[in-house]
Amino acid sequence: ASIVAMKKVGFKQNEDKKMDGKPVAGLKPSPSMNTLSRMDREKMVIWRRPLGTLYYAVSELICLVSEGLASLLQYRLFLTVITAVAAAGFYAYVTPGPHQAHIGFIESKLLWWSWWVLLGVLSSIGLGSGLHTFLLYLGPHIAAVTLAAYECNS
Repeated sequence: ASIVAMKKVGFKQNEDKKMDGKPVAGLKPSPSMNTLSRMDREKMVIWRRPLGTLYYAVSELICLVSEGLASLLQYRLFLTVITAVAAAGFYAYVTPGPHQAHIGFIESKLLWWSWWVLLGVLSSIGLGSGLHTFLLYLGPHIAAVTLAAYECNS
């Protein structure tokens, strides 16, 4: 049986010159892959690399949508009920008949709520301070109240 001796490989000329366990100035440790990845991500901004940023944004969007659809398929009963209700609502919306008065009322309420939710979202992302608040919230409300008062002659 032969015993294979482990050979230690090192820099003989620099082994004597180590100072406090740190390598000599001529030897630099290579950065890890995480460090290189982080440095590459820091350079990935839209004004420096617009196509690369767009590529990664679309890739992430595709990944999120596919994961969302896969998780949605776990709730098949819920998905079936929602699809049936949406189909019935669409059928009621496009079919003429005496129910259209109710559909019009529901549509106007949904549009009004959607408008105020949109204004709230715009306000929360920074478009609702100062003049923007007046233009988005108070201005349309004051105009609606004024027009209603003018129409009623009051």
